[in-house]
Amino acid sequence: MLALSYAASQQGTTGGVLSVTAASTPSSYSQLITDRRAALKGLGAAAEAALLAADDAGSSSADAATALQQYTQAYVCRSPAATAASPAGCVRVAAQQRSRPVFGALVGGRYFSPAGALAGWDVQGLGLSSLQETPVLVTRGEYDEVARSSAEQLAGLLPKGQLAELAGAGSYQHIDAWESHLTGVEVHLCAAEGSPIPKTA
Repeated sequence: MLALSYAASQQGTTGGVLSVTAASTPSSYSQLITDRRAALKGLGAAAEAALLAADDAGSSSADAATALQQYTQAYVCRSPAATAASPAGCVRVAAQQRSRPVFGALVGGRYFSPAGALAGWDVQGLGLSSLQETPVLVTRGEYDEVARSSAEQLAGLLPKGQLAELAGAGSYQHIDAWESHLTGVEVHLCAAEGSPIPKTA
C-alpha cells in the first residue's frame, strides 16, 4: 500500500519510480480487513472469537496468542521457522525490529478492524492515471490472507498491473517461496528496465 502511494506521488518527478512489486496487497485497506476476517473463519469459532476480542480490547490473552500463532501459520508464514520457539532468519529480525509506534500509527495497533493512518487507504484514491506508466507486479501466496479475488481486483485496476500467485506460500512469500518470489521479481524488474532476463530466471 505504501509502495503504491509513494509511486503515485513520484510520477512526473525527476527519476520517478520504475516499477513496483505489491506483495499481498488488496485494492483497499477495508478489503484487507474483510479478507482477514474471512480467513479467520477458517480457524474455527473459538479462535475467531479470541482474536476479535483481543483486537477490540487492544490486549492479548493465552487463547488469543495461540489463535494468532495458528493464523500466522495458516495464512501469513507457513514456514515452521515463523512459529518456532526461536524463529530463524528474517522472521526473527522482522519480529525484533518491528516498531510498535509505527505499527500503532499505521494500523492503530489493530489487525482485524480498520484503524490508524491506513484505515481509509484505497488505490482508487491515488488517482490511477498517476500510475499509467508504472508496471506493477501484484503477488500473493496460495494460502495468503489476501483473497485471490482481491489481488486480481488490484491488478485489474492498475493500467500495467500483473498478478502472480506463489504455490505453497502465505503472505510472507519471500520466506515461504523465496526462490520463485525472487525469480518473479527479477523478471518483473528486467522487463521494466528493458534488460535481458537472466537464464537462471
